Amino acid sequence: MKQYKKTVNGVTEYYREPLIVGNKHVLNPTEEMILAAGWEEYIPEEEPSEEYQPTYEERVVELIRQRYSIDDEIAILRQKETKADEYAAWYAYCEQCKAEAKT
Repeated sequence: MKQYKKTVNGVTEYYREPLIVGNKHVLNPTEEMILAAGWEEYIPEEEPSEEYQPTYEERVVELIRQRYSIDDEIAILRQKETKADEYAAWYAYCEQCKAEAKT
């Protein structure tokens, strides 16, 4: 569908139906009617799409989630004193994820 615009007193307007011709509202105007009313066809510029780049914190969490769920982490933290080896392994993995996220 073609798009139209016109500038009046320095203000750019974009065409939307109905077209007003004199005192009449035209719901399905032809292209000739639109152009005769002072509108000009335009093609909107496409904005360049930028690929989303996660933040450092988001990347760290993403890496940790590859091995541990939130529930797993809560359980490890809750049992820090009774399962010290499991806590140490989790902590070392988190530090490794932080180092990897920086690169």
